[in-house]
Amino acid sequence: MPEYLIDRARLEALPTEEIQRILIEERNDYTPEAISIFQDILAARGIESRHGEAVGQKESSRTDILSSQEPSDLLIRTPHDGVVLLNQLLKGLLDGTVEPQVVEVGVQVVNSILRAMEQEFLTGSEE
Repeated sequence: MPEYLIDRARLEALPTEEIQRILIEERNDYTPEAISIFQDILAARGIESRHGEAVGQKESSRTDILSSQEPSDLLIRTPHDGVVLLNQLLKGLLDGTVEPQVVEVGVQVVNSILRAMEQEFLTGSEE
């Protein structure tokens, strides 16, 4: 496997949103060293990172989880996406920034999507 030189200054010049997108959508296209540098950059900018995915700014006051997310971030394409959204809803419920009714509806929607994904997997259909 070829070795690649990493230009840290070039990576640091990227906007936070771009780094977050890379860690979520293009993670497999980068070396483990580059991923580590991206995580360090986010940490230096005050962004939490769990398992390589940017979670959110520490300083930001999240008044509403759903309104603060970009529409593309709310798509559930894999079961992992559903778990991430459920974790965000639970955290919002526990810190008081999300109403219990919103969490209840969100959990029902995610559960329905995950069941549909499970059915699709079990039947092999792509409707």
